[in-house]
Amino acid sequence: MRRLLLDTCREAADADAKKLSETRFEEVSMRYRAILTEGRRELPERPPRKGKKGRIPKSEAELLLDAFKTYETEILRFARQSEVPFSNSRAERDIRMAKVKQKVSGTFRNFDHAQAYCRISSCLQSMSCQGCSSLAAVQIALNGNAVQMLDHSQ
Repeated sequence: MRRLLLDTCREAADADAKKLSETRFEEVSMRYRAILTEGRRELPERPPRKGKKGRIPKSEAELLLDAFKTYETEILRFARQSEVPFSNSRAERDIRMAKVKQKVSGTFRNFDHAQAYCRISSCLQSMSCQGCSSLAAVQIALNGNAVQMLDHSQ
């Protein structure tokens, strides 16, 4: 499954439209389902439960297989829609620094401080995406030109 998803990601990234054609997407979907079927066959049999009521808990492998089956559309969305990233790593990186700040200081003093931190962090990230160093971005902001810099990028 991992190989299929990584190969599909590379193929979609290399395509002109940054997504797979409908025909190729159907082929990938069929291979995805074949891997799930093969995985279901390879699952070990659950041992019988002795003396207790209720159902036998699923193994981690079975839970993962069920998640792949349930969320197939969401998992393969990156191959069908060019604006959907392959992973959510970018979103995790964006929120990581705010969580580290919160952890180190215990919490933000109030909602206004949290908003200010997010605003400053967002501005620095936007400037960084434009190729501006953090120090230069701070200097631009202190000179009062940050809004103009961000407006010109749109």
